[in-house]
Amino acid sequence: MTTVRFAPSPTGYLHVGGARTALFNWLYARNTGGKFILRIEDTDVKRSTQAATQAILDGLMWLGIDWDEGPYFQSERLPIYQEYAQKLIDEDNAYYCTCSVDELDEQKKQAISIGRAAGYDRRCRDKGAKQGVLRLKAPIGNTVFHDLFRDRFEFDNSLIGDFVLVRSDGMPTYNFTCAVDDALMGMTHVIRGDDHIPNTPKQLLILAALVFNPPRFGHLPLILGTDKSPLSKRHGAVSVMAYQEQGFLPEAMVNYLALLGWSTTDSQQLFSKEEMIKKFSLKRITKNPAVFDMEKLQWMNGVYIKQANPEKLANLCREFTSQKGKIGDIQLEEIIKLYQGRIKVLPEIYQLGDFFFSPEIHIPEKICQEVLSMSGVEEVREILTETKKVLSALEIFNPDTIEQAIRTMAERLGIKAADIIHPLRAVLTGKKVSPGIFEVAALLGQEMVVQRIEGGLCMVR
Repeated sequence: MTTVRFAPSPTGYLHVGGARTALFNWLYARNTGGKFILRIEDTDVKRSTQAATQAILDGLMWLGIDWDEGPYFQSERLPIYQEYAQKLIDEDNAYYCTCSVDELDEQKKQAISIGRAAGYDRRCRDKGAKQGVLRLKAPIGNTVFHDLFRDRFEFDNSLIGDFVLVRSDGMPTYNFTCAVDDALMGMTHVIRGDDHIPNTPKQLLILAALVFNPPRFGHLPLILGTDKSPLSKRHGAVSVMAYQEQGFLPEAMVNYLALLGWSTTDSQQLFSKEEMIKKFSLKRITKNPAVFDMEKLQWMNGVYIKQANPEKLANLCREFTSQKGKIGDIQLEEIIKLYQGRIKVLPEIYQLGDFFFSPEIHIPEKICQEVLSMSGVEEVREILTETKKVLSALEIFNPDTIEQAIRTMAERLGIKAADIIHPLRAVLTGKKVSPGIFEVAALLGQEMVVQRIEGGLCMVR
């Protein structure tokens, strides 16, 4: 059975690259009917935090990436690593090194001065020391592996050197814990970022020394910004949860992450999770860097917003405003319906539809000049005064009755409906462009509409 894992270090938030790695592993496990394991690699005690662990879990849960086993914490598995470290010692595959930091620095300087690789010179290999750091006895020769997404890799073991497995304080290193856990947890595939390529030969050497069958390794390419430099904060948010805070939907985020280095044969862009699982294949992962394009993500999010349930969006929108409790659920849903096809991120509804969420509005001077004086001040004043009278008299105040009243008024006055609608829009919204003004007026309510027309009349000059 296929077994894969996501194994983050809890030293910070779940970033975009990590989220993509988790997603690809999850999709592969679900596509093959395999197992997806979550492992928290927290042996770096100084930098690992509970807050970072929770941020990782929150990010995965927001994206809907669930796990079959875990989370396993390496800090709780120290006796296991001690057991396998002793096994390496007993079988003469590891040894203690007592070289000080100063001695190691001097070795490095000497190696560089004679043009040799600046690795450890193995001077403690045969000393028989009983303490210090524990090093692997790297065998003579080369370590070779065939990457799932790239070409054949070959490393000279003499350049890898006798690297450290366990520090002098007894804490195991990343490569040692990773290799042991991958073996004991039955990993068949290790899919991770290409920054781990230098770690892979070390882990293969550890697995070989412990006589474990290695998994197949695949290293995902970097994610770049649109300027082709490594993705960073200056390209926009890099924390997954920051995208939630900016008003992106998890479905859109997952869809977009899946396309960062993977595609279908027909270049499909929009997927449900079920479609992604069905169509996902390691063969379609590229070895070229992926480019994170915020504009494309926003476009995709806009598509998902347009297709989403308004009630769901209303619940999410409440997280982006201080208006909680001031706007009824049903009314907010109706406002959302007006803007679903216009917004790309959820908070935009409060920018485009700001006039719904404040008792008073500001009508810019430019709109006053262009709209409220477009046919002459007196004519606009008369139109707004009559509009107020007509709308105040309505016993049923909904889009249909409002539209009928406006069109009947236009016909009676011998003017175009637009001559009424444009100034009405200006005084109700403070804008030249808005959703249908009849729907807008109905949502504002009769009392508010009358108040704003009265306020608008004061601006006609």
